[in-house]
Amino acid sequence: MEEKGTARQLPRRNSAYAKQEYWEERFAAEKHYEWLESPESLLPLLLPLLRPSMLVLTVGCGNSELSDALVASGMPFVFNLDFSRTVLQAKRRHERECIRKYLSSPSPPSSSSSPSPRAVSPPSSPRSPPRSPSSSSRSPSSSPRSPSSPRSPPLPPVMEYLCADMTRLEFLRANAFDVVIDKAAMDALMTEEGSVWEPRISVRQAADGYLAGVGRCLKPGGLFIQITFQQPHFR
Repeated sequence: MEEKGTARQLPRRNSAYAKQEYWEERFAAEKHYEWLESPESLLPLLLPLLRPSMLVLTVGCGNSELSDALVASGMPFVFNLDFSRTVLQAKRRHERECIRKYLSSPSPPSSSSSPSPRAVSPPSSPRSPPRSPSSSSRSPSSSPRSPSSPRSPPLPPVMEYLCADMTRLEFLRANAFDVVIDKAAMDALMTEEGSVWEPRISVRQAADGYLAGVGRCLKPGGLFIQITFQQPHFR
């Protein structure tokens, strides 16, 4: 797996990409990195497949800004899963800072223009992982506003953060999500040394466990969107 970056970021062996210790150390120093494609290039492909009412899970979210871009584009129900506490804590801090700046910003002037058709207010109910039927019953809501009242700027992203191993998703409720997005997450599982034509049993078991978990937490007819480095004949 090739990666643009400094020598400090690059591991000596590709197999390090499957190790939690590598990512904890890397995320402690690295603020942002986009694997494969930027959010700007992916949104035109993803948004036609999505609706604001959908629950979206991004697996192995890392420090990518794809989830932020999805929320800013009108997808208010985005859950980020990663096994690195370091990166999830950093994302929470970034979210709090965005909210602080939003709350301290001056009110915008009155405008007669119409809101964007994709603008959706974040959920108002308490945030929690989708473990029970009640947690999936949230729907987008908006506050009543007089036509002549000033329009507020878009709210910053407000998301869920789940610290977990992507190969062990049993804790998630079955049929919880409409969409699961994998942006180079499974690629990290496949970097163990050995033949790419015949992966080790441990690699196959990890991949099988991950895919079984994805299939379980997806709703019937749900979407599994995988953005991968792997060539089609290795998938």
